[in-house]
Amino acid sequence: MLKISDLWVKIEDKEVLRGVDLEMNEGEISVIFGPNGCGKTTLLRTIMGIRRPDELMGKIILNGVEIQNLPIEERAKMGVSLMFQRPPRIKGVSLGDLVKTLDGDDLSVDKMSKKLGVEKFLDRGLNDNLSGGEIKRSELFQLSLQKTSLYLFDEPDSGVDIENIKSISKHIKSLVSEGKSALVVTHNGTILNYLKADRAHVMMDGKIFCSGRPAEVYKSITQRGYQGCVNCLKRKV
Repeated sequence: MLKISDLWVKIEDKEVLRGVDLEMNEGEISVIFGPNGCGKTTLLRTIMGIRRPDELMGKIILNGVEIQNLPIEERAKMGVSLMFQRPPRIKGVSLGDLVKTLDGDDLSVDKMSKKLGVEKFLDRGLNDNLSGGEIKRSELFQLSLQKTSLYLFDEPDSGVDIENIKSISKHIKSLVSEGKSALVVTHNGTILNYLKADRAHVMMDGKIFCSGRPAEVYKSITQRGYQGCVNCLKRKV
């Protein structure tokens, strides 16, 4: 499904990604933990093709095809979708207007909008006057109507309450159950209680330092901090 090999990214003369190696299989949910500023969001944006970096080395291979030099629209056509951590609030363009440009028919739009509880603000400006949980559900609604094989989630649990974390996790699982894959960046181990991820990675200083079972990785983080993962004998297991 996804293979990232020795990925280096430089933005404004700063090396943000410094040799990232990561592999995911079809139908897999992987979680990335890491301190602020370690490169997690940059990794997702680089996979998606948002903002071309000043320098990029290494390979991003999706279903056997190298995509690191493709424009964002080509990656989207190949099935890559990104849920933003802080999507923009756009007045003058409603959520309903936006979904008309996506692949969903009227029946699927109606069904999914009710399932995610977003039908009441289809006529509002995109993300305008919505709570954190409502914005997350709106983003999930949009992703659900796209032809996606690889979902990228940038902190879907940030700024939302426990009930929304449960709802978001349940929907992510339903998307991946169709044979698709998801890469989830998070700071909050609570999501692991509902997401049932297959693998977790710890990112520090632009690299993947530790990989393993999600519950074990998160327990290690809470007990020893991120620095403990650097010296972990299980790194890159």
